[in-house]
Amino acid sequence: MDTQTIKNDPDHHAFCLVGENTLFLIHQIMTHMEAHSYELILEVTIPEDAKKKILEDRKENGNSHYLANWFGSEAIEAFTVPSLASGNRKEFNANVWTSVEPAQEAPTQLVPDQRNGPDQRLMGMQLPPATLPQPPWAGYWEKPEVTPWLTNVKVTVERVVHYRHINRNEISRRFEEYILFGRGKEAHIMHSVIWQPEYDHVATLKEAPDWIDEEQLIATVNVCFPHLPYDNYSTYCDNPLKDKTRHQVLYHGLSQYRDMFGNFQNKIPELYIEVEHTWWFSTRVINFWNYQFCKDSKEIS
Repeated sequence: MDTQTIKNDPDHHAFCLVGENTLFLIHQIMTHMEAHSYELILEVTIPEDAKKKILEDRKENGNSHYLANWFGSEAIEAFTVPSLASGNRKEFNANVWTSVEPAQEAPTQLVPDQRNGPDQRLMGMQLPPATLPQPPWAGYWEKPEVTPWLTNVKVTVERVVHYRHINRNEISRRFEEYILFGRGKEAHIMHSVIWQPEYDHVATLKEAPDWIDEEQLIATVNVCFPHLPYDNYSTYCDNPLKDKTRHQVLYHGLSQYRDMFGNFQNKIPELYIEVEHTWWFSTRVINFWNYQFCKDSKEIS
């Protein structure tokens, strides 16, 4: 990215694939890199033979599947997230991988204790050596790209479900927040982030909640977890929403509506979701690689 512009350079982007009847791609966020500092959910279609292979592999081996647009010519296949959100880019070719390799330690610098540090929330923190994830699609750090499990899969974007740039003007929340989305009886959640320290999390629910209708599910709703307080100075190093667990949520942070005069009325009943399976959980990709907050966390996917 040029120093004097906010224009994104075309790049390659990694996505986690969820869904069965309806497929969704969830962009893997990197809060410190402008081109990747986006929440993005796409409803997509892929060729039936590729979809069949992925679903069969998921059922047999329990694999997550990651797609990245790095096939053939970089000039043709590279794109920006806004090009997808604007509708100007509706198709791309992707490779598919079934794992992200374990992180490796690398030297790091301590966070500066000056006002001109990267963020006041990080000032003076004594951090451990960085752990660098090994994206199979990149070939970073003198490590060759891992051979894809599937190649040249045509992805057609049917709809932009959710698009949001990470906003440094937002400084806090009361509770951890997720985007709830899906179609039909299938529902998924994606952790919504502020900046860092943060965690990235994508999971499928046991079923779509019966307390919203399908139009709301398709349009997305925000839910937060009152038992997961948000902290500006730390993050959850391990998945706080384990598989096969039930959790109370607040719909857009609300527990009660107000009338036209501002008086509380119509208390909202307690709302719950059931997490079936996590497809992606990571603190290593989303945060500065040289400011790792969860060295001992073993979770990368």
